[in-house]
Amino acid sequence: MIDEDELLTIAITNIRKVLNFDPYKSYSDISNRDEFKQLISNDPAFGLLGLDDDRYIIARVGGNLITSLHRKLGDMYEGLFVYLLTKSFSLDENELNFSVEVKIGERNQIRSTDGLIPNNKFNDWTLDKKNC
Repeated sequence: MIDEDELLTIAITNIRKVLNFDPYKSYSDISNRDEFKQLISNDPAFGLLGLDDDRYIIARVGGNLITSLHRKLGDMYEGLFVYLLTKSFSLDENELNFSVEVKIGERNQIRSTDGLIPNNKFNDWTLDKKNC
């Protein structure tokens, strides 16, 4: 049975992780906007072009925040999808995973999914829905 409170918890837990976003985490010895601005000023690829401007700093930090938020949205949707599949088809999380090695050009790559529904589970589910 689908528990709407559990769905909400999955969504909120993922989105709230953005509250812990640290825009300077990837930069050693940088912990605030002024230090980041100085780093950009000293970088010949950015500072010489005038990108130590406050507008660029705001856009750069804001862009990182948006990227983080979009990743958390992806995690949220994946969590919701896994929850719905496990509950709807009586699966455990190990049954959802599937991977295959494919050759693309000259390289072997592994492609995977987190949402495999075995045929027998899908057929059982379809029959149950018809009988309702």
